[in-house]
Amino acid sequence: MNMYTSGSMKMRGDREAKRTKLYADEKWLAYLKKSADLGAIESQINKLMVPTQFCPLGGKA
Repeated sequence: MNMYTSGSMKMRGDREAKRTKLYADEKWLAYLKKSADLGAIESQINKLMVPTQFCPLGGKA
C-alpha cells in the first residue's frame, strides 16, 4: 500500500519533535523490539517530502 500526504513546515517540525520524544520513551523502544521479534511488520519505508524553490508542495511558490 502506498500513502502520500503533505503538510506544512509547522507540521513537519511538530512531527520531528514528537518522534524525538517517542524514541526517548523506554516503553516505545520495548514495543518496537517485541514487534520486530514477532515479525509483525514485514517492511516499512517512510519518506518525508519537503518543498523546494523549484517544486513547492501544495503548488505555492
